[in-house]
Amino acid sequence: MGYAQGWGNSTLPARIQNGQFICDGYTELQDPQVSCGVIKAYIVKNGLKDSVTMLPFMSPENVRKYMDNADVFVFGSNFYEGWGAVVNEAMNSACAVVTSHAIGATPFLVQNGQNGLVYESENVNDLYHKVRSLLD
Repeated sequence: MGYAQGWGNSTLPARIQNGQFICDGYTELQDPQVSCGVIKAYIVKNGLKDSVTMLPFMSPENVRKYMDNADVFVFGSNFYEGWGAVVNEAMNSACAVVTSHAIGATPFLVQNGQNGLVYESENVNDLYHKVRSLLD
């Protein structure tokens, strides 16, 4: 199972259909241009209801419960994110971390290929290949 936060309008779940993705409600607050309604419509249109679970906004404690049960954490944010403490939290939950190079914490916490995977921000193909490598 993977936990995705800030994934915006990525096509990642459509390309990786044998995994279970959970998207939390924070996406809607983080990027008003990409509401959860748009993401839900995308999920339905592409037949992904069995692969992607949408969750409402929740407390950090509840988010942590999902992280603790996830195998992979995908952090698809961009330069607007700032530090991105959630990378620390995902690593603490023993998730394999796939994070954008644009997150402030990434160059300080994630060494690509050693303790996580780093993809070029907004490059869906790079993101896809990084996540796919963890599932193969």
